[in-house]
Amino acid sequence: MDPYEIKFSSDIKFNLMIRDMAPGNLKPDNDAENLTVFLKGAPDRVHVRCTTILEKGKMVAMTANHIIAVENANTLFGNMGERVLGFSRLALDHKLYKK
Repeated sequence: MDPYEIKFSSDIKFNLMIRDMAPGNLKPDNDAENLTVFLKGAPDRVHVRCTTILEKGKMVAMTANHIIAVENANTLFGNMGERVLGFSRLALDHKLYKK
């Protein structure tokens, strides 16, 4: 399966791709071998689409404090002239989303 994507544009400020994580396995029995959505772009465009965050190696619910921390880091690095990007991924449920 070829990846599906939404190409980056300055209007939406992100790009999205859906990849088959195990192309040779047409009937995966777990999410890790199914389809995964990858999103990359401006942090304010990425984090508003997320409900969880990776914290100390574990997925936890994203709270208002996490959002404030992301926005503060974005502002700090942006004020230093650095380009800041947000990244996210979501492994799709293999029972709901078939290849």
